[in-house]
Amino acid sequence: MVIFHSPSHSFSTISAPPQSFDFDLSSVFHIMSPLGVLWHPIEKKGHDFASTVKYLGFLWDLDLRIVSLLDKKQLKLLIKVNSFLSLSSSTVSWQDCLSFHGSFQHVTFIYKEGHSTIPPLSTFTAKFPNNFSWRHVPASIVDSVCWWKWVLSAPCGSCSLTSQLKIDPDIWVDA
Repeated sequence: MVIFHSPSHSFSTISAPPQSFDFDLSSVFHIMSPLGVLWHPIEKKGHDFASTVKYLGFLWDLDLRIVSLLDKKQLKLLIKVNSFLSLSSSTVSWQDCLSFHGSFQHVTFIYKEGHSTIPPLSTFTAKFPNNFSWRHVPASIVDSVCWWKWVLSAPCGSCSLTSQLKIDPDIWVDA
């Protein structure tokens, strides 16, 4: 669970006093305690409030308003890509495809261009007659996996969390 908190007061000058907050992590634990919510020890699995947070395999930088893939996650995905490519010359299982599909669907949050690689994989995964069958990998899937290998071999990418300016082109179409 990740809990965010904002400063009680906003300061716009560089020499502003330190930010103050209305609550801290101990007050969150105090509020949650009667609800019976179980928490991992913060030292073991978690973190106190910070402007950068590791969560879901991503590094969230709230000050810079960007999210990037953790190096550890990027390496894990690159290993998964290479493993899948080594299997693609023979046959792959439904479970391999499902795992690959889920992993790359997750990281398209950062790599927006990767959205186009998901439909062929979804279609291929849906064609398995049952959860225990194996199939040959079509060229379209190999191309998609090679694209992911190329992307993940580069230094880690990031995605802006700021709102994008939406422009209405005022185009009207009569269909």
